[in-house]
Amino acid sequence: MKTLGERKSILENEITKMIKQGWQIASRAETACHLVRNKKPSGLSVLLLFSISFLPSIGSKGIKKVLVEVNEEGEITYTSKDLSHYMLKRLNIRANKDLKQE
Repeated sequence: MKTLGERKSILENEITKMIKQGWQIASRAETACHLVRNKKPSGLSVLLLFSISFLPSIGSKGIKKVLVEVNEEGEITYTSKDLSHYMLKRLNIRANKDLKQE
């Protein structure tokens, strides 16, 4: 069982990693944080955008959102409706692998 201070520290380290990857903090609590970033347009969308200039909305895909939580055991959990199951699994594995190495 981790103390609240330890959980806050774990979350802070994880947030720092995500900010370096282009994520921004939307809201934050003691042991959880909502992060957001703009979705990047696909290469095909960009090509179509230049080819068909009257459809400027093609390159716009909105915002990705993710919730990062640190449980009482100090494990990090990512959840999101905007990321694939595969991407969430990779984030969760990477985050907890990094914790074990520290």
